[in-house]
Amino acid sequence: MRRLLRTLGALVLLAAAALLLATTTQAVASARDRAALQQPGRLVEGGGHRLHLLEQGKRSGAPSLVLLHGAGSSSAQWGWLGAMLAERHHVVAVDRAGLGFSEPGESAAAEVAVEELRTALRRAGIAPPWLLVGHSLGGLHARLLEARHPGEVAGLVLLDAPAPAFFERLSPAARESQRSFRARAQWLPALSRLGILRLLDPLEAVAAPLPSAAAAALRAFSVDAGHQLAAAAELAEIDAASASFRALRDVAPPAAPVLRISRGAPDDEFTRVQQALDREATAAVRGATHRVIPGATHFSLVTEAHHARAVAEAITGWLARSLR
Repeated sequence: MRRLLRTLGALVLLAAAALLLATTTQAVASARDRAALQQPGRLVEGGGHRLHLLEQGKRSGAPSLVLLHGAGSSSAQWGWLGAMLAERHHVVAVDRAGLGFSEPGESAAAEVAVEELRTALRRAGIAPPWLLVGHSLGGLHARLLEARHPGEVAGLVLLDAPAPAFFERLSPAARESQRSFRARAQWLPALSRLGILRLLDPLEAVAAPLPSAAAAALRAFSVDAGHQLAAAAELAEIDAASASFRALRDVAPPAAPVLRISRGAPDDEFTRVQQALDREATAAVRGATHRVIPGATHFSLVTEAHHARAVAEAITGWLARSLR
């Protein structure tokens, strides 16, 4: 019995030592990653913590384009599209609290993120009205900001962003798939601390087509425990954010011009529902525009150069027609 207890005790100590080694190695590697990354923008007070803002292009009298990234992502995802839009416009890409280069915040609620964004933009001297370009969850934030402060938004570009009825339109199996994904995502901070995500390199394929600096940043953040903690909190808020989104049906349609851009691939239920709802929402608002980018996936709309160029041309052409 004593021998068994000694063996169990040794195994516990060995496991504890392995756990300590794994977490220490990951912490050192993350610190090294952070040190190697060059912060491209500046940190601006956004409400008790600082948000990272990356400005590109020249400021002019025209409204600035504010790029809002997808769930759990960062401004690095705009490596192609930000530069392309900056050829003709003043562009600002923002990292939400705790994500990318931004400092951690106290809440991942969409309503809080919207107000932090407004604060940071104003303190950076970037006055409204703004043209909001939101990808995925960033589209929800753009729509919320416009609904709360319509006079501050000159236009909305909703880039493969979920419509109010998106989750309701999905089949039970698809809805369960989404819930399961969000549940699994809550384990990512722990897996990151143990270094397991670093071994898996989950965003390698997604990040690869981006410019090298943006790809390196996106991959580094995807295995960073702090970033994953904020990403998990944001994903946990999706149901509440979706409820806020659905509540927007009770307010007037956007007063600002709207461009909706949908992915063209793959040919699955999620893509078909997204396109159908974008078409319906466009038809319901006078002057709204809808574009589908053939062959583009949810991610490649921004990560692959040729798809990002198609998106940039769609936005630039729409702006020339809508804001003249």
